[in-house]
Amino acid sequence: MMESLGSALDARRQRIILSRSSIDWVKWTVLLVQAGLTLVAVAMVHSDNRVANRTILGVFATGVGVAVLLIASHSRPFTGEISVGPGVLLQVMPEADPD
Repeated sequence: MMESLGSALDARRQRIILSRSSIDWVKWTVLLVQAGLTLVAVAMVHSDNRVANRTILGVFATGVGVAVLLIASHSRPFTGEISVGPGVLLQVMPEADPD
């Protein structure tokens, strides 16, 4: 029982630490600048072939968009469609299960 209580308290501590974390503007700026510079470099490498240029820039821009969306969706880990649930806490407190 003490082990389960310790596990629940540890899970609670981890949730509190995660809930206070967020992605600051410096990380967003660095990500977007790096993506922009890479797009410019790719465009310069493929500047002689327009079809290849458009294709590779489209592929890389899609990858950047997916990465930004993924980071933004995990910026607040306990809210929104993609969120961390209280599963570990419910395992030690089955009577509190909302089902």
